[in-house]
Amino acid sequence: MNHFGLILTKVVATFIWLYIILGLWYGVSFVNIVMFTLILGAISYFIGDLLIFRKTNERYNHTVATFADFFLALIVVYAFLDLFANVINIVAASFFSAVGLSVFEAYYHRSVEKGFKKSEGRDRGRLNPNLKLQTEASEEIDPQDYRKRDR
Repeated sequence: MNHFGLILTKVVATFIWLYIILGLWYGVSFVNIVMFTLILGAISYFIGDLLIFRKTNERYNHTVATFADFFLALIVVYAFLDLFANVINIVAASFFSAVGLSVFEAYYHRSVEKGFKKSEGRDRGRLNPNLKLQTEASEEIDPQDYRKRDR
């Protein structure tokens, strides 16, 4: 997978959603939105996509990663709004931001999953011709029988 393309997609979508919610509805400055976007995008990509999504994707069908991204966005946006912005209703702004980002993350995880499957399919058919592969055989089949002979 191309990490730069994935991060760029996540950052652009995060910026658009945060600008709509925080910039237009709550009047947060453009510089703060850019800062929130870059930090949230990086944290969300490394924790949510590289750690949680890869570990839980096959078993839970990317639901765990989407919920993790929701709570991560809720906490990070709440903390940044509390520290850097003058917003009256921080909880609502954080909640609406996290809900919108989670909806995007659900579709984003599906595209990442398809990309992982494509890259696995391309790599699966190739073998390195320089590998010197060999097998090993022995006569000692039963470990108990082998111990008796040593005595």
